[in-house]
Amino acid sequence: MKATIEHITPEIATRYLEQNTGNFRRPSRARVMAYAADMKARKWDVNGDAIRFNKRGVLMDGQHRLLACEMSREPFTTLVVRGINETSTIDTGKARTLGEWLKHNGIKNASISAAISKLILQHNAGLWWRNGVSFEEYSNREIIDFALNNDALIQRAIPISKKIAIVPPSLIASVLLLGTRDSMGELQDPQGNKTAMWFAEGLRDGIGLKTTDPVFHFRQKMIFDSKRTVRINSFYRRQLLSKAWNMTALGHDAKRRHMEMKLTGPTAHKLINNIEEATE
Repeated sequence: MKATIEHITPEIATRYLEQNTGNFRRPSRARVMAYAADMKARKWDVNGDAIRFNKRGVLMDGQHRLLACEMSREPFTTLVVRGINETSTIDTGKARTLGEWLKHNGIKNASISAAISKLILQHNAGLWWRNGVSFEEYSNREIIDFALNNDALIQRAIPISKKIAIVPPSLIASVLLLGTRDSMGELQDPQGNKTAMWFAEGLRDGIGLKTTDPVFHFRQKMIFDSKRTVRINSFYRRQLLSKAWNMTALGHDAKRRHMEMKLTGPTAHKLINNIEEATE
């Protein structure tokens, strides 16, 4: 077995992919696109992960990286190992989660922070309304960078969201962060926003809510759902919470029928910015 550090150009990637005759895994286009975005942005680092060929010269590991190199037309440097035994142990080890990476970088509440970052990236890409989006559409580097760059504000949203039992903390934190952005689209501290705090407190305990408040009807629906055998899915819940927020931000009254997916009021897939102005 021989290991070398090689500079892989798109032409070399194409030649190596011609030796991809023994790989039983279909490549994921979403993963290739995510890797290609990192390569294009010059964020692809040498990390010890190898492109591997067996003793017969067949490519055993690395097809996504090579396809990303072809797609991005950007070269990258990597470890290349030749002469390995044909084995079933490649890629069967447990990968590090994003939460583990963020914890390693000193981020508190790392798992929730990773989930919040994914949701906000999904919203910013215009995918908030899509069901079943694969987060392979984002590279780990994009998610980690977003979490690190916005850590102070994310940490401010987490303690509010943790107190609300009827909604996953990552979802309520994402809605509060997205809903309190300024007019330039920059995230702000939700704890400094009166409407956001009122909304969160209403979700938490329901005290002082009126039957015309959108948050009242969303809360009732979630409490009812918690007692059902078949629960609503995360996509449906996200849309309803978005709608309750949008109606609150616009100062709209609500009835129970508004908490259905047939939307008749503000769209649920685009959150309102600058809600202090929206509610004046």
